[in-house]
This record gives sequence, structure tokens and C-alpha cells, in this order.
Amino acid sequence: MPPTSDTDGDAPLLFVFPRLGTLPALVAALLVSGFAIRLTLGLSFTYVREVVDPRVVATAVAFRTAVGLAGAFVAPILGGSVVDAAGFETGFVVDAALGCLGVLFAWRAPEPR
Repeated sequence: MPPTSDTDGDAPLLFVFPRLGTLPALVAALLVSGFAIRLTLGLSFTYVREVVDPRVVATAVAFRTAVGLAGAFVAPILGGSVVDAAGFETGFVVDAALGCLGVLFAWRAPEPR
């Protein structure tokens, strides 16, 4: 496996995750990330309710739910395709790039009222 660290030997967290080494470390990392995902999920519903017109809140929340569920269905399929085609580490690089894109979109999102 090629090295993924910089010249000082400090690997980015994204490259550390696949090298946790033990099952308990992996389970702990997944529990922490799952907790963080669920926390932000609840916040996203609140955010949607605050930025849309009150007359279409139910539609906006339903749309947000549908998009989230579609992503949860499609992401493992596409992620597996990337890993099959280009390797495990490339899958994490693609994931990091999509995460950065998400941060950019969030940065540009309107402020709640």
C-alpha cells in the first residue's frame, strides 16, 4: 500500500480511519461519527424550517427527507463502485472532496431568520 502521509509523517484523519487496526477502534470511530451525523441531521430539519416560507415548511422538510434517503441509498453503491474501480484510499479521497464541496455549499447557505 502506498504511503498516505506527508513528509513529517502526519497522516490526515481521513487516511487514518481505514488504518485503525482493531475492531474496537473501528467500532468506537463509527459510534462517534454516527452520533455526529444524527446530531447534524436534527439540526438540518430545524434549519430548513427556519429558512423557508412558513406555508411550505412541510413540503420543504419532506423534500429534505427524500433527498437524504436517496443519498443514503445511492452513496454505498457509488462508493463501492469507486472502491472497486480505483481502490480503498481513492474512495476516501472522493469522500473528502465531496465533504469539502458540502462545506462550501453550507458556507454559502442563507442565514436563518
